[in-house]
Amino acid sequence: MQAKRADNEIARLKNSELEHELEILERYAETLQDNIQDMLKDYHSQFDTLNSTVDSNNVELDKLRDEISTAQSSYNELRVQQCGLESEVDILRSRHQLTLGLNENLRL
Repeated sequence: MQAKRADNEIARLKNSELEHELEILERYAETLQDNIQDMLKDYHSQFDTLNSTVDSNNVELDKLRDEISTAQSSYNELRVQQCGLESEVDILRSRHQLTLGLNENLRL
């Protein structure tokens, strides 16, 4: 009977140790869960911030594309005007040379 009491006492002590260990592990698990929740909130916040930045950058890119398109159109219009002006200059030079040639002939 004494041996059985000793075995029961040993079993109670082991049970108490295991319950204490279980409490420690449960607190550790709760702490880990809280930390994971905090990390997820932080990652979600960072994702929202980055997503907002990407959206803002896309708006800016669209504006830049519009500006480039406008600049290209203006450049093309100026090139057409330049070609027209160069043609007019060539015509005026030719007329000037003809006039000089006629004046030369008249003098002779």
